[in-house]
Amino acid sequence: MQRGAADKLFINTAGMGAIPADIHWGAQTLSIGDVLLVSGTLGDHGATILNLREQLGLDGELASDCAVLTPLIQTLRHIDGVKALRDATRGGVNAVAHDLRRPAVTVLNCPNPHCRSNLPCAASASCWGWMP
Repeated sequence: MQRGAADKLFINTAGMGAIPADIHWGAQTLSIGDVLLVSGTLGDHGATILNLREQLGLDGELASDCAVLTPLIQTLRHIDGVKALRDATRGGVNAVAHDLRRPAVTVLNCPNPHCRSNLPCAASASCWGWMP
């Protein structure tokens, strides 16, 4: 971004670390029938940011679910069957699903979704005509 081009506050964050040599996770390890697990309710962060950015004035329990994932990852790395991990904070679960799909796969099948949004998040989504 060029100097003077920004009229608001911009924050850039990044995580750094070393992947242990015994970890071979990634989209290339996925196969048909694998399951996508989500570690919480969907849309909390996005709804919170939208509320603040657009000054919607939605009060109550709407809060970002950003958190340090290291403890969760340290537990998951010892469980057989874990093939890939992604943080859905930027782009949401839809972006994660498309990121994880294999290059030759053009269709993702979600026959029985069990992912849920909490009530404040669902309410804010419905204000915009979105399906939570």
